Amino acid sequence: MVQGIATGTATGGLAAGLVGLSPERRPQLGPTMTAVGTSIGMATGAGVVGLLVQLTSRPDGYVFPVLTLTFVVLAAFILRIPETLAPRAFRLASLRPRVRVPREARPALLASAPALVAGWAITGLFLSLTPSLVSNVLHVRFGAAGGLSIAALFLANSVGGFSSVRYTARLATLRGAVLLILGAFGLAVAIAVASPAIYVGGSVLAGLGVGLTFNGSLRAISVVTTAKSRSEVFSAVYVISYAALSLPSLAAGLAAPSWGLETTGYLYVGFGGALSVAAALHAGRSRAHRPTGDPMRTARESEPHGERTRC
Repeated sequence: MVQGIATGTATGGLAAGLVGLSPERRPQLGPTMTAVGTSIGMATGAGVVGLLVQLTSRPDGYVFPVLTLTFVVLAAFILRIPETLAPRAFRLASLRPRVRVPREARPALLASAPALVAGWAITGLFLSLTPSLVSNVLHVRFGAAGGLSIAALFLANSVGGFSSVRYTARLATLRGAVLLILGAFGLAVAIAVASPAIYVGGSVLAGLGVGLTFNGSLRAISVVTTAKSRSEVFSAVYVISYAALSLPSLAAGLAAPSWGLETTGYLYVGFGGALSVAAALHAGRSRAHRPTGDPMRTARESEPHGERTRC
């Protein structure tokens, strides 16, 4: 719970700070690094822990000390990040997380919501059911297979995030939603025929889709925010994303003992596929994702002189 609170508190501010620190000529760099950094971290964690499960009987004896040391080192680096907003007098109230979406940002957030929910719901499938599906339905007895399958999803997620910079935010979201549909179909087929190879293929397609949709959504939302609202809006994005990640996962965990792992897997994949279809249709007709000139530059120029995002 403490880790979850810490992650949720930090991600909105860090995402906003990366947008504020992006070069003027590469405004998409901040949202891209936010999406890719998240997926690389998850891929590393899942892959390393999966290997430790295979190699040692006490993976927790290695993981938590290393994570603690890593967080201490990262804290030292964070203290060196330049402040992008004039420092204010310290008050306890300034530490209270805020989630708020101003009126001008609401259309973009609502337009991005279907893709955010679809991508993170598919991610929840991997974090909740994949290790059990790989072992009990696909009959893979290699102990690290579950963690490596999750790592494959997030590595593909990173590739999708990097590749999304070649497209407009709307096109990246649309392509990502289509890949999510194909990935969900591949995962369903893999469960039906008990094929690890098809499951890996579906994982890669789904991962690419998650990377494209998340990056496209962040870019579409970031261009309609200002320095004062950016952190609060990105916090709202992560509230939606983490809810889409956790609530279906919780439901799957409760359903699996009664309905069986295979049936639960079909239902979850079908749920994710339906969300992806809705996201693709919505992105295809959504005006909030369509570029009009250089909205990022327009948003920056509309900010008061010298004001940037506080990280």
